[in-house]
Amino acid sequence: MGTIAVQEVGEALQLRAPELLGFTGTPGGAVALTDKAGALFEFAAGMAGGRDLTPRDVMNVGSVAKPYVAACVFVLAEMGMVALDAPVSAYLPFALVNPVGGPAVTLRHLLTHTAGFATDTFDASWSRETRYYERELEAGRTHEYDGVRFRWADRAGERYIYSSFGVGLAGRAVAHVLGKPFGQCVHDLILGPLGMQETAWPDGPGWDDIAARRVPGHLRVGPTTFTAPMVTSGSPEACELVTSPADHLRFLRALWNAGETGDGGRVLSRDSVTALLSPQVKNILFGLDLGWMGHSVQFRNNGQPDFFWGHGGGFPFQGWAESRVYPELGFAGAAFDRKWEVYRHIDPPDAVFAGIVLDWAARWMRDGAVPPNRLSLANAWPYAVGLIVGERYVGSLGLHIVTDEALHTLVKGRVTEDDARFEDWDEGQFREGVHAMERTGGDPERIAAVLDDPASPVGREEMEMLSLAWGAARPTDMVLVRGLADRSGVPAQLQHLAPYDRSAR
Repeated sequence: MGTIAVQEVGEALQLRAPELLGFTGTPGGAVALTDKAGALFEFAAGMAGGRDLTPRDVMNVGSVAKPYVAACVFVLAEMGMVALDAPVSAYLPFALVNPVGGPAVTLRHLLTHTAGFATDTFDASWSRETRYYERELEAGRTHEYDGVRFRWADRAGERYIYSSFGVGLAGRAVAHVLGKPFGQCVHDLILGPLGMQETAWPDGPGWDDIAARRVPGHLRVGPTTFTAPMVTSGSPEACELVTSPADHLRFLRALWNAGETGDGGRVLSRDSVTALLSPQVKNILFGLDLGWMGHSVQFRNNGQPDFFWGHGGGFPFQGWAESRVYPELGFAGAAFDRKWEVYRHIDPPDAVFAGIVLDWAARWMRDGAVPPNRLSLANAWPYAVGLIVGERYVGSLGLHIVTDEALHTLVKGRVTEDDARFEDWDEGQFREGVHAMERTGGDPERIAAVLDDPASPVGREEMEMLSLAWGAARPTDMVLVRGLADRSGVPAQLQHLAPYDRSAR
């Protein structure tokens, strides 16, 4: 494993970004990469709000706000103003009692999503509300679907249930303890010391100017894309951050450097950062396994070279954001995009522009090289079709070859593609793709290696883009039925057996 400079990785991402935007149906996105010392590469691609995006544009990034809430709580804990395991009611202007029973709700419960609140979304409203927390607690129902669900779902400390409302209450506690709006609190404790001038909350300094520069996002239903109207959140502390990728990386880099600001100052002690960046509970959300959750910090790929921590977020229904520190690979990245597929409640991180670009960056950092420049997908797609068709017959059906008769049937029976991106059919490329898969014999490792060949017209990145455009649920795996190629379930007493030798057939 080797790493390369963020400059080289950033330039390679910038080169591929226009096609990635196109094949994910995303109008625009912005990306920033940094290393631990502060080297920075940033770029923007595509459009939003009817104009070209720039790296200086700011966007609503939803739950990316949550680690800031946690950082503020830990600062107050250092100052002796709060205790993470004391009843949070002591730090709020109203009592917080879990009616299901159990122990008193604490700040730690709120930050780790274990307070017992039911899963919610965004506490959305068309205009800013006062007394939102008090009113919702009095009602005892969730905000969504006309309050059909109870606000509380379990006793505190019993299980992980993601709740923006809960993290927002932790932010409300910070504001009450310091006696000023949360936006002012986070500015004084975090943003100001880090020199972050493109980041704000609705009740903080600079909000009017920064909010006026926001670029809107887009909601998409099938072939139709709309510019999404702005909504507000009743729990803005946890959901309504506006920032740019590069400015947000100042915060992540400070945590990565054990709380140091880079100019001799600190926003947190080393011990506080260690505690903040400690996994606490498994993070399962709407069926997606997102690794582990700490104190409003997510952890993925634990124990792997591409392990990262950070937090993603979405702002309904405008777009998605991913922000990650890869300590083993030596870089951090933030990527924001401007599209939300509303037919999915949550767009999986590996299926949206913001997540894919950081996945690619991590892959290239791990490999120590960026992939070679390849043919435009407008020219290479017939080869990719051949790879996929060949893999399905050779691999998932186990037929080892595609007979001449079967290949003739496929070629002669092809229906004209109705997508303008895929009009120029090249039968020779298609056949070569099928034959490339035949040469693997159906072995899953050799199948994956086809995309690593520099001479291949299609590499991993190109195949992932095409897979998304063609309806794949997960774009990263050429093997159609992974369970059929998985030997991990082989009983231990049989592990010594050699792999199947096809030459003996």
